[in-house]
Amino acid sequence: MKNFLGINWKVRIKSKMFWVAIIPAILFLCSKLLIVVGIDFNFTQLQSQLLDIVGAVFSVLVLLGVVIDPTTEGATDSSQAQKYDNPKGDK
Repeated sequence: MKNFLGINWKVRIKSKMFWVAIIPAILFLCSKLLIVVGIDFNFTQLQSQLLDIVGAVFSVLVLLGVVIDPTTEGATDSSQAQKYDNPKGDK
């Protein structure tokens, strides 16, 4: 399954952006399948509540100063960035 359809699924599944994209797609598909069998389930309220929870978690993390540099692996800065006195490009 690693290269099914030319995609490296092992790496793709580890990506946070993959899950951010796939979960709403699965919920949308489920809602349409439920309608076909006669069940009308409204995911709008669930989606709104989940967004509120995620927003609250991010707000707390921002208040705590947890900001992650997307250009490095993990939550720490690169060894080069740790040596900076000012942001790169500032004189």
